[in-house]
Amino acid sequence: MIPVTYCYNWQNDDEVVRRANLDYLAKQGIKRLVLTCVTIENIINKPELLFSYKKEFQQAGLKFVDAHAPWGLFKDPGMPFRETRESIILRQKSAILICEQLGVTSMAYHTGNVYPSWEGIEGTFTMQDYKDALRRAIDELLPFAEKHGVVMALENQWTPLNQSPCILEMLEAYNSPFLGFCYDAGHAHLTECGEADPEKSVVPYFWNLNNMPVYWEKDIIGIFKKWVVNCHFHSNGGWQDQHLMPDPGNDTMPWDHIMEVLAEAPCLQCIQSEVPVPDTITPTDLRNAFRRISPLLDA
Repeated sequence: MIPVTYCYNWQNDDEVVRRANLDYLAKQGIKRLVLTCVTIENIINKPELLFSYKKEFQQAGLKFVDAHAPWGLFKDPGMPFRETRESIILRQKSAILICEQLGVTSMAYHTGNVYPSWEGIEGTFTMQDYKDALRRAIDELLPFAEKHGVVMALENQWTPLNQSPCILEMLEAYNSPFLGFCYDAGHAHLTECGEADPEKSVVPYFWNLNNMPVYWEKDIIGIFKKWVVNCHFHSNGGWQDQHLMPDPGNDTMPWDHIMEVLAEAPCLQCIQSEVPVPDTITPTDLRNAFRRISPLLDA
């Protein structure tokens, strides 16, 4: 069975409310939560929360399994801005240490979006600048991640720095069990379907911005089977990054093929729900949706 972990907005500054939220999730059958980038940033800003979260999760019978690294223009490891490089590395090392303390063994990483220039930042940048920045970050972070038992999983999105050839280049260059792949099913669907109607697709924006032809993907899950460490599951119609609840048999996601490949993925640790959870969706609704994807999922 493949464990499923859930993203919930349980982080509240009020301890009473936070405990109530955790107890509610546990009573609804949720066993595992994602150590989100927001949670990590909270702990970086208020280190005492590490001890509160540990105690509260243990008392509620919940645990963290996987994580999502801090992300954004000035946090992603592939950003070439020399002014922020050191702070990016320090933040990501802090995230790795927090993972270790909370028993998390894999963390997904956005490599970064590619901008030819950025207001207020000196100079212009090429694709090679971004690749070089990503390699410098991995050079420094990978030995640290290995030391602390956390696998870095590079996530597919839809920009030039996280297309299949770029991520493959990194995985093959380092050839380390502590550098793997985070398969985002929703992002893959966008890059595999958008070519049918590029005008409707969110994908071309960054490629057009950089005067590059769009790289449309084919069977990302098959390409990265041997490197997949964790996965982000959510649904969309093939054009926009909607993060909808999976609806096997009715949505357009190739769930059967995805699960067929993942059943043979040697490094897979878990599946993560990346479905935002409004009040109209109960934990039971979400768990049942994941159960419909495959009996292999321990939702």
